[in-house]
Amino acid sequence: MIKKLGTIDCDIVETTPFVWRGKLYRFEYIRKRYYANDTGDSYFRIVDTVSGQHGKPFGKGYHFGSAWAESDCVYVFGVAQWGGHEIRTFRSYDLINWESYVNIHLPGFEIFNTSVTRNGDGEYIMLFETGGSSAGKVPFTPRFLESRDLWNWRLLSEEYIFGADIYTGGHFLIWESGWYYMTYLHCMGGTPVSYMTKIIRSKDLQSWQQSTRGCFMTFCEKDRILYNSDLPMLQQSRLSLAENCNCSDHEFCEFEGRTVIFYSWGNQLGKEFLAQAIYQGSMRNLMESFF
Repeated sequence: MIKKLGTIDCDIVETTPFVWRGKLYRFEYIRKRYYANDTGDSYFRIVDTVSGQHGKPFGKGYHFGSAWAESDCVYVFGVAQWGGHEIRTFRSYDLINWESYVNIHLPGFEIFNTSVTRNGDGEYIMLFETGGSSAGKVPFTPRFLESRDLWNWRLLSEEYIFGADIYTGGHFLIWESGWYYMTYLHCMGGTPVSYMTKIIRSKDLQSWQQSTRGCFMTFCEKDRILYNSDLPMLQQSRLSLAENCNCSDHEFCEFEGRTVIFYSWGNQLGKEFLAQAIYQGSMRNLMESFF
């Protein structure tokens, strides 16, 4: 059902594909250790997926970003520090100039990845991973915020939660035809420890139904295929030697009748690679096929 195309970059995990003004873009969170990062700090950038050109860096020092596109502007949400308790919203009308302010304050929470979707009632839902005492027994537990305007957010109660007793991570949330679908990282154990991505769905963000197909995607040798011929030769040489026991952090969107998927593979411990896959159909058909 899902065809893996191969690796497009190294040292990148958190991305968000989005369609804006008829073009497909990819938001990227660039960590300090990215091989081509000479700024000395983390930052965000937008990539034109056709030309491969990178936009001007913004959000210096911010982490775990995600993006959401509206008809007139693009929003990016970033965590002020690794495991911090504040989220800054960045907004641009041209993908060049960005205005921002910290509009989400959650004292006592450790915030990591985020993901935003809009439901059939016009409400925006933000999933955020949290650790510490706010997570339950296991960190990276998803909690939820809701908003009508992408600027003012309200924290939903602890009844809206999943996986307080199990390890989850790398979440992606999408609303389709009355259902919230969520992918998340699942630890399979073993030696070395390995990970795959599962998919669940809910009508109300409280009661969740597991897919009958077992998993959304898992790691395999096809991850090592080189899909980006412009990747520097030194980085290309890493693909065949890298440990691969992980398939995580899936983000996807629909473009020209297909579902475009980006994901991370590697060892889940810092040696990670960004890869692309494709499903020849709508997101709705893809999501419903797992149930």
